[in-house]
Amino acid sequence: MTLLIKELYQLCKYLEDRSFSFVEDLIPAAFLVPSQTLDDLMAVSLVIHSHWGIEATITDYVRPAIVGNVLPKVSHASLLLLSMATLGGLFYLIYNDIGIAKSVKLLNLFMKNKSLNEESATK
Repeated sequence: MTLLIKELYQLCKYLEDRSFSFVEDLIPAAFLVPSQTLDDLMAVSLVIHSHWGIEATITDYVRPAIVGNVLPKVSHASLLLLSMATLGGLFYLIYNDIGIAKSVKLLNLFMKNKSLNEESATK
């Protein structure tokens, strides 16, 4: 039983490391070739990556020995709900709107135009 737990832990660590590498490669690809498939992969990988990071923080700093037995369980449940809501919102954006990559591009364009308008107004 202990060997199985150790192997599962090593597999989880391996997947966490590879997910960051995958996210690094996926984000530029999603912006260069916007598609629904790449947006889906980016949404899932970003949510998993952030979920694992926040979960590690909760596990490290919200320990039962310090804060009691209830708060760690509530924190983990809240994180799970937040991750599901985030993924649902991203999927909604992908399937019912223009997608993640195109939304970020439009936001960037809007911010550039806003800064140009502010500069021309001050002159």
